[in-house]
Amino acid sequence: MSDYIEGLEWDGESTLPVSQMSDTSSTVAITSAKCLARCPFSDRGRSMQYVPQVEFLRRGELLARLGISRKTLYIWVRDGFFPKPIKRGAVQLWTEGDLAEWAQSARGSDE
Repeated sequence: MSDYIEGLEWDGESTLPVSQMSDTSSTVAITSAKCLARCPFSDRGRSMQYVPQVEFLRRGELLARLGISRKTLYIWVRDGFFPKPIKRGAVQLWTEGDLAEWAQSARGSDE
């Protein structure tokens, strides 16, 4: 397929038929640099799109920060007082954002 591409002239703007793949007649198109310019992760003369970093807390870190027992945490989650964890296999994670929202709402309900 690359031999076919090297033999072609391309104006950099249009799409090109590249080749037929296996037994079926299928056209693969090479798109122009305009596609890269529209890509949110492209750095071709444009700033990169901001992707926020999410901080996760494991159960032990969360318990230490809140100063509560594991049983209390599970009661709070069961009763809807605390956000449910994100489960990744046997690991349970909470986001810093969820913790901050919970703390804000808990402070608001006390007032």
